[in-house]
Amino acid sequence: MGHVILDTEPGFSVDAIESGTFDVSAINLVDAVRTEELPVVTSVVPGSFGRRRVTGRVTNLGSGTVRNPDVAIFGVNLVGRPLFFASDVDILTIPRGGSWSFSATPEFEGEYASLVSFADASD
Repeated sequence: MGHVILDTEPGFSVDAIESGTFDVSAINLVDAVRTEELPVVTSVVPGSFGRRRVTGRVTNLGSGTVRNPDVAIFGVNLVGRPLFFASDVDILTIPRGGSWSFSATPEFEGEYASLVSFADASD
Protein backbone atom coordinates (compact mmCIF):
# COMPACT_ATOMS: atom_id res chain seq x y z
CA MET A 1 0.00 0.00 0.00
CA GLY A 2 1.27 3.50 -0.68
CA HIS A 3 0.29 7.13 -0.69
CA VAL A 4 0.52 10.01 -3.15
CA ILE A 5 0.63 13.72 -2.34
CA LEU A 6 -1.49 15.83 -4.70
CA ASP A 7 -0.27 19.37 -5.27
CA THR A 8 -3.52 21.22 -6.01
CA GLU A 9 -4.88 24.73 -6.00
CA PRO A 10 -6.89 25.97 -2.98
CA GLY A 11 -10.52 24.89 -3.23
CA PHE A 12 -9.76 22.02 -5.63
CA SER A 13 -11.92 18.94 -5.02
CA VAL A 14 -10.46 15.48 -5.56
CA ASP A 15 -13.94 14.52 -6.79
CA ALA A 16 -13.01 16.38 -10.00
CA ILE A 17 -10.31 13.79 -10.82
CA GLU A 18 -11.54 11.36 -13.44
CA SER A 19 -8.39 9.27 -13.70
CA GLY A 20 -4.68 9.45 -13.05
CA THR A 21 -1.43 7.60 -13.57
CA PHE A 22 1.76 7.46 -11.56
CA ASP A 23 5.01 5.55 -11.52
CA VAL A 24 6.14 3.59 -8.49
CA SER A 25 9.80 3.00 -7.81
CA ALA A 26 11.29 0.62 -5.29
CA ILE A 27 14.45 -1.04 -4.12
CA ASN A 28 14.66 -4.71 -5.05
CA LEU A 29 15.81 -6.50 -1.89
CA VAL A 30 16.77 -10.05 -2.76
CA ASP A 31 17.17 -11.12 0.86
CA ALA A 32 13.99 -9.57 2.35
CA VAL A 33 11.87 -12.04 4.29
CA ARG A 34 8.23 -11.64 5.30
CA THR A 35 7.69 -12.10 9.01
CA GLU A 36 4.77 -12.14 11.38
CA GLU A 37 7.08 -11.46 14.33
CA LEU A 38 6.57 -7.67 14.47
CA PRO A 39 2.96 -7.13 15.51
CA VAL A 40 1.69 -3.56 15.77
CA VAL A 41 -0.90 -2.52 18.34
CA THR A 42 -2.39 0.85 17.46
CA SER A 43 -4.60 3.36 19.17
CA VAL A 44 -5.91 6.78 18.26
CA VAL A 45 -5.29 9.52 20.79
CA PRO A 46 -6.07 13.24 20.88
CA GLY A 47 -3.51 15.34 19.07
CA SER A 48 -3.08 19.07 18.73
CA PHE A 49 -5.71 21.54 17.50
CA GLY A 50 -8.56 18.99 17.50
CA ARG A 51 -6.69 16.55 15.30
CA ARG A 52 -5.92 12.91 16.12
CA ARG A 53 -2.70 10.91 16.23
CA VAL A 54 -2.04 7.17 15.83
CA THR A 55 0.17 5.65 18.52
CA GLY A 56 1.14 2.11 19.41
CA ARG A 57 3.91 -0.40 19.96
CA VAL A 58 5.96 -2.63 17.69
CA THR A 59 6.95 -5.78 19.62
CA ASN A 60 9.80 -8.09 18.61
CA LEU A 61 8.49 -11.65 18.97
CA GLY A 62 11.33 -13.08 16.89
CA SER A 63 14.30 -15.15 17.97
CA GLY A 64 16.88 -12.36 17.70
CA THR A 65 17.45 -8.62 17.85
CA VAL A 66 15.98 -6.24 15.24
CA ARG A 67 17.14 -2.74 14.33
CA ASN A 68 15.71 0.46 12.91
CA PRO A 69 11.96 -0.18 13.17
CA ASP A 70 9.45 1.73 11.11
CA VAL A 71 5.69 1.60 10.87
CA ALA A 72 3.16 2.76 8.25
CA ILE A 73 -0.46 3.28 9.31
CA PHE A 74 -3.40 3.76 6.94
CA GLY A 75 -6.88 4.81 8.00
CA VAL A 76 -9.27 3.12 5.57
CA ASN A 77 -12.98 3.34 4.72
CA LEU A 78 -15.39 0.39 4.77
CA VAL A 79 -14.14 -1.03 1.46
CA GLY A 80 -10.46 -0.64 2.39
CA ARG A 81 -9.65 2.54 0.44
CA PRO A 82 -6.95 4.59 2.24
CA LEU A 83 -8.14 7.90 3.65
CA PHE A 84 -4.94 9.01 5.39
CA PHE A 85 -1.36 7.86 5.90
CA ALA A 86 0.88 8.32 8.94
CA SER A 87 4.27 6.84 9.79
CA ASP A 88 7.13 6.75 12.27
CA VAL A 89 10.70 5.44 12.18
CA ASP A 90 13.49 5.23 14.73
CA ILE A 91 17.17 4.32 14.77
CA LEU A 92 17.38 1.87 17.67
CA THR A 93 17.67 -1.81 18.54
CA ILE A 94 14.76 -3.89 19.86
CA PRO A 95 15.92 -7.01 21.71
CA ARG A 96 13.95 -10.25 21.55
CA GLY A 97 10.76 -9.68 23.59
CA GLY A 98 11.28 -5.90 23.62
CA SER A 99 9.14 -3.25 22.00
CA TRP A 100 9.21 0.25 20.55
CA SER A 101 6.50 2.85 21.21
CA PHE A 102 5.66 4.94 18.17
CA SER A 103 3.67 8.09 17.53
CA ALA A 104 2.88 8.33 13.82
CA THR A 105 2.66 11.62 11.96
CA PRO A 106 1.05 13.57 10.47
CA GLU A 107 -1.98 13.96 12.68
CA PHE A 108 -5.31 13.60 10.85
CA GLU A 109 -8.92 14.69 10.86
CA GLY A 110 -12.02 12.89 9.67
CA GLU A 111 -13.70 9.54 10.09
CA TYR A 112 -12.36 6.12 9.09
CA ALA A 113 -13.61 2.53 9.39
CA SER A 114 -10.40 0.84 10.54
CA LEU A 115 -6.62 1.11 10.74
CA VAL A 116 -4.22 -1.00 8.69
CA SER A 117 -0.60 -1.17 9.83
CA PHE A 118 2.68 -2.39 8.36
CA ALA A 119 5.81 -2.76 10.49
CA ASP A 120 9.37 -3.28 9.25
CA ALA A 121 12.81 -3.69 10.82
CA SER A 122 16.29 -5.00 9.97
CA ASP A 123 17.78 -8.06 11.66
